Amino acid sequence: MRDDGWCLTMHQPWASYLISGIKMHEGRTWYSSHRGRLWIHAAAKVPTEDEIKAVQASYSGVPRDFPKILPVSCLLGCVDVDDVLAQEV
Repeated sequence: MRDDGWCLTMHQPWASYLISGIKMHEGRTWYSSHRGRLWIHAAAKVPTEDEIKAVQASYSGVPRDFPKILPVSCLLGCVDVDDVLAQEV
């Protein structure tokens, strides 16, 4: 796999959920031709308990092992971008 050093900054808890495999897709308003390794960076904003609970509630129905530690201001890991779909407006 090629690593061109592409990185995406995301807020917590979404960043950790993407890295851990709980979150499988990410939406953006812009198109990217990038495919392959994409590093995920956690933004500096610390999520509130209410924000975390709201996001976890959106994954209800199937028991999940949510990460207990949500680091901020750091590189968390990488994902593999397989495809980018056009957003319908």
